[in-house]
Amino acid sequence: MDIQRTLDDHNLILMEAAVIESLRRSGKIVLHPHLENALLLYGEPGRTSLKTLYQRYIGVAHDHDVPMIICTPTWRANEQRLSNANLSENVNSDAVKFLKEIRETWGTWSSNIFIGGLVGCKNDSYKPHEGLSTDEAKTFHSWQINQLAGTGVDFLLGITLPALPEAQGIALAMSETRLPYIISFVINKESNILDGTSLERSFQENRCGLPEAPSRLHDQLRLPVISQRGRTTPIGPVPNHRLPGKCLVARPLKPGWFRYAPGKCHI
Repeated sequence: MDIQRTLDDHNLILMEAAVIESLRRSGKIVLHPHLENALLLYGEPGRTSLKTLYQRYIGVAHDHDVPMIICTPTWRANEQRLSNANLSENVNSDAVKFLKEIRETWGTWSSNIFIGGLVGCKNDSYKPHEGLSTDEAKTFHSWQINQLAGTGVDFLLGITLPALPEAQGIALAMSETRLPYIISFVINKESNILDGTSLERSFQENRCGLPEAPSRLHDQLRLPVISQRGRTTPIGPVPNHRLPGKCLVARPLKPGWFRYAPGKCHI
């Protein structure tokens, strides 16, 4: 399964959206205070609720015969948080196995489903001043990234990142796995990263200072159109999340410097 070729060959690829928020707002699930949805793998009704949500997303893609991206429920499953929770389970590996089992239920169409190994920032996604330096981020996130890469994901994804330096460290760690990867930022209503860096600037010099690596997803970006309350607004490269209570205001972005922009918008 080649996600790079799929990106090249398709104008539209669907991706899961707001898995944690969907579970939180369902009223049926209690999320872990530090690991969010990661531990739902290990009991009921969490496992069934998680599986049902993924299957619903895949079903939409299947009905319209477009490729689908799903990501491991490991946003907060970094080494520090798992250690603090005194867990013996291999959460990252188990999360990949869980999604592979879901993918297998789709038979021959399963070749259209791609699994991303998901990591988040160390601290608060809305507080860029809490972001790690590039060196700190590479060291901190390498353990989880290697755990995910070693279990056969199709690509890696660093998501809801509020500051450029931590994103750069994550990208350095991901590049060493030789897997394709995506770097995704939290953006404000001006379409800037929360630390004030513009998306244009973040990609100007060597694609935001990220290392050269084969089959990178972040250096082939395309402008998406994301629906917001009945309106379609192009918002730029690799957006993932907007600030709570804020509406995005479109502003012009330079054409030609990106091809793909997979993204999610939590409304």
